[in-house]
Amino acid sequence: FDLVKPLHLQMYLLMLKELPNEENPLPEDYVKSLLKPLSDVCSFYRRDQEVCSAILRNLLPVVTALDTARINAEDMREARGQFLTVIGAFWQLTNKGKCTTPLRIALVQCMKTILQADPHSKWALLNIEGEEVLPVRDAFPLFLADSSFQVCMVAAKSVTSLFEDVKLRDSTGLLKALPLELQQRAFEQLYMSVQEGTKKLTHNSGSQENLPDEEYNRKSVLLMLISMILCCSPVCEKQALFAMFQCVKENGLEPLLVRKVSAFGGYVT
Repeated sequence: FDLVKPLHLQMYLLMLKELPNEENPLPEDYVKSLLKPLSDVCSFYRRDQEVCSAILRNLLPVVTALDTARINAEDMREARGQFLTVIGAFWQLTNKGKCTTPLRIALVQCMKTILQADPHSKWALLNIEGEEVLPVRDAFPLFLADSSFQVCMVAAKSVTSLFEDVKLRDSTGLLKALPLELQQRAFEQLYMSVQEGTKKLTHNSGSQENLPDEEYNRKSVLLMLISMILCCSPVCEKQALFAMFQCVKENGLEPLLVRKVSAFGGYVT
């Protein structure tokens, strides 16, 4: 495998995308071997963010393979470590403002897939400089404070895995809710991040001309977030509604928009 050759890169991306298969799962040692070059590939192409975005998109099928340890648990631990090292590196680059919007969106989608595979963060833990570990479910809400409206909106539409286990269903056929404490913690983190994004807008807006559009975007993200929570978390329903009405007073949220979201959630206002 030669990192420099474009054909070898394309073949590697294709293997990442096509080899993991739910119907015919890869053995643990195959998964480990598949991910072994990943860190070197990302390091070599770190200045080419289009390639990095493509890598993250093609990693999505691998996540499912990482969630199942069948025979060799040690190989699976190594494979997860290789994978999470790369995700953690991209996460840190994002926090330092060194990633483009498309790359950050690809990271959101990748971390969403990780949450779906491991909603309890049993193995989805990032090693971050200055911290012991950061569960992916604690890192994900911070995307709602991103400077890009696109990133925030993709993140807001992807929060259901913080409240539900998409792999399990209850006796009624609905997705199984995550434990109460996880849901409440997720709500608090998500709401704080949305508010943090609004504060950044107030303090850092370089152009007053664009400020109304940016304010509208932040309100749209908040309403999308509340809508998603109302749909997937009866536990946090009252908190979500209260937060929305509070934002009418504190953030200038239009009552008409609040009525529309309330109606979407099944409320008559």
